[in-house]
Amino acid sequence: MSYHYKLSSFLFLFILFILNIADLCAQGIHIDFGNTRPRIRYLQIVGNAPGEDGQIIGTRIEREYCAKSAGKAMYFAIDNEKLYQRPESTFDIIYVEYFDADEREIKLVYDAVDDPNKVSDTVIKTTGSSNWKSAVFNLEDSYFSDRQKYNADFRLECADTMIINVVRVAPVDYYIDFGETNDEFLIAQKMVQTGDSNTEIVVINGEECISTIEESQYLYCDVNDDEIMEGDFPEFFISVEYFDSSSQLPMRLQYDSESEPYKDMAWIQGKGWGSFKVYTWEVTDGYMAGRQNDGSDFRLNFQQPGPAVNRIMLGLWDYGPSAVQNSTAAVADFKLDQNYPNPFNPKTTIRYHLAHQSHVRLQIYNLKGELIRTLVENKQQAGIYSQLWDGLDDSGVPTSSGLYVYRLDSDGFSQSKKMIKLK
Repeated sequence: MSYHYKLSSFLFLFILFILNIADLCAQGIHIDFGNTRPRIRYLQIVGNAPGEDGQIIGTRIEREYCAKSAGKAMYFAIDNEKLYQRPESTFDIIYVEYFDADEREIKLVYDAVDDPNKVSDTVIKTTGSSNWKSAVFNLEDSYFSDRQKYNADFRLECADTMIINVVRVAPVDYYIDFGETNDEFLIAQKMVQTGDSNTEIVVINGEECISTIEESQYLYCDVNDDEIMEGDFPEFFISVEYFDSSSQLPMRLQYDSESEPYKDMAWIQGKGWGSFKVYTWEVTDGYMAGRQNDGSDFRLNFQQPGPAVNRIMLGLWDYGPSAVQNSTAAVADFKLDQNYPNPFNPKTTIRYHLAHQSHVRLQIYNLKGELIRTLVENKQQAGIYSQLWDGLDDSGVPTSSGLYVYRLDSDGFSQSKKMIKLK
C-alpha cells in the first residue's frame, strides 16, 4: 500500500471523525464518540476552538474512536431547544466512560442552582490500568442553564489529557450497579436467580460484576413499579456495561413492549478487548408491565453462560412530559398515569385521562392518609391533562422527603398511585 494512499485514508477517517464530533448526538441525552449513526441532537461538545482550554482532538484506542482533550477540559451542553432550561434543581446522573491511561484525577464541574461552576464531590482517580472504565456522578442540585464558559452546562476537567468515549446525562437514572453498596438510588433490580437465570458474583479488575453460570443464559431485570411506573411509558434507553472478554460471546436485549413481552433487539458482538465497555439500546415502544419471568420487565440474552455485567442503566429520552400539552383528543377510558420524574425533587408532573366531561378531583396524601394538597377541583372536558406539583402543601410550605400517594376521582372512577420525593 503506497504512502499517499495510507495518508489519504487516514485524513478521510480523521475528517469523518471530526464531522461526527461536530454533529454527534444521541437520543437519551447521550454522546458516543465511536458511534457514527445520525441521531437527534440532545448533547453536544462546545468550546472546541484551537488553542482554548476546551479543545478536543480525535484519537483511537483499541479500534474505538474517542475524544481526547487537548486542553484542560471538555465542555458539554444539553440542547435546550430539544429539552428546556429548568428553573429549579433536578436530580441528575452523569455517566462517563473513560480510558484509564495514566494516574490522574478527572473532576466534574457542573451548573448548580447556587453556583454555575460547582465541583462534584465525586472525583475520578485513575490508576493507569490501560483499560476502559466508567464513573457515575450523582447530582442533586443541577441547574443546566448554559451559564458556564462556551454556554456549557458541565465540563470534565483534568490536569493532563484525558480520553473519553461515552458521556450520558439522565434525569433520575434508574440503574443496577452490582458493585454498589449504597442502594438509595438503585431503583431497578435484578430478578430470578435460578433456572435459566442462575448467576454468581465475580470480581474483574477490582469491580464486582454478575455473571450467568451453568446452563443459564438470561439476566432478568425489573423496574420498581411502585417507585417509577407501570405499563405504557414507551421511550427508554437501556445501557449495559459489560466486560468485553471474548469476540465469541454475543448479547441481546429482550424487553416488554406494547405488542409482546419478549420483543427482541439486535445482537451485539463482543470484540474481545479485555476491558469494560458500554452498549446502549434505544426502545421506542416499551411497556414495562412485568410480563416476563417473575414479573421482570426486560432481560439480557447471552446465548451461552459467562459474560460479566457491572452496571445496567435505564433512562428516559428527555426530561419527561414538559412538551405534553393538555389535549381534548378522544380518550377511551379514565386513567391515572405514573408521575414523572419519580423519584423527584422538587417538582413532578401527573398526567391523567378523562373519557368524558366530568368533575375532577386530584389530591395528594401522606402515608398517614392526611390530605397534603388539592391540585385540581373542577369540571373538565374529555382529554389528557398534565398537572404539575411543586412539592408544596396547601399552605405553600415545602413538604418533607418521603413517600406520597396521589389520587384521581372523577365520576365514579378512582385510582391512586405512589411517588417519592427525594431530599
